[in-house]
Amino acid sequence: MNIIRLINKILGRFGIQIKKCNSLINERALLDLKYDGAVAIFNIHKRFEKLQLNDRIDGMVFSKDRAMQLHALLSTYIKNVNNRCPLVILYKASNYKSKSAYESLKIEFVNESFTFLEENGFYNQVKNWLNDSRADRIFFMTDDAIFLDSFDLRTALFFNPLDTIFSLTKGYDLTFCFTHNIDQEIPVFTKQDQLDNNNFNYWVWNSKPGSPDWSYPLSVDGNFFLKEEMIQIIKHIPFSNPNTLESSMQVFLSLFKGRQGVCFDKVKLINIPCNLVQNDFKNRSTGHFTADELQTLWDDGKRIDFNLFKGKDATEAEQARYEFIDL
Repeated sequence: MNIIRLINKILGRFGIQIKKCNSLINERALLDLKYDGAVAIFNIHKRFEKLQLNDRIDGMVFSKDRAMQLHALLSTYIKNVNNRCPLVILYKASNYKSKSAYESLKIEFVNESFTFLEENGFYNQVKNWLNDSRADRIFFMTDDAIFLDSFDLRTALFFNPLDTIFSLTKGYDLTFCFTHNIDQEIPVFTKQDQLDNNNFNYWVWNSKPGSPDWSYPLSVDGNFFLKEEMIQIIKHIPFSNPNTLESSMQVFLSLFKGRQGVCFDKVKLINIPCNLVQNDFKNRSTGHFTADELQTLWDDGKRIDFNLFKGKDATEAEQARYEFIDL
């Protein structure tokens, strides 16, 4: 045990700790980034609060060694989403078989408005995509998600993300939080509207802290953000992959949790966490299939039977075991 650890062990009884100089420098640097980012986001609010947002939407999908699951996501996007926007798929292949699977995936979707971008610098590629986008509203998705039901993507245009964050992953059927393995209560909706023949439900993100999914606005799974705000967030946080991106975004949670959320009656997009392809965080998964097992099935010409998920309850869907069809 070094001297600082020994001293801290003694001082810890009194609620006191000492830190190394470089640790304090790093903390100060992070605080400076957070402050600068908060000021930048505030200035974005001032600039955009009187502006009319354009009617463009852009989306980015994160994928790593999951061509099989990505195929199901993109297939259900085509099948269930009307007025679809272009998607950029930022993907990473760890081996030859995975890379080959992505190459064949590109061929299957060659006629769609999908741009496949192989990862070669995650931070800069996300930043450049945001800077190049001409849409005012953007959203992210991860490759282990599936669209459960049909809807019109342009409904996102009803809501200004400066005050209302539209989410595809919320609904009356989201009563279980898989990540935390707990039941969760739906918040009391502050109001309900019918727009374009759909019911929309509003809540405040910080109104139900005991319900993890309902109090997590800064998600890279199907939440819609003002692009300019996201540009400022990206500038002021460190990250190197989707998990560290989402984790680092939480630095600015206090600026977003007081906003409204809005969702359909039923969950439209759900993650099906059957495997893990990262080791940054010990996330839960069902463990039904490993990435290698799905790769082998892909090589054998199998594809996920995504039609079996149509209209499923969110809790049932996210814990379901895939079934497969021949290509």
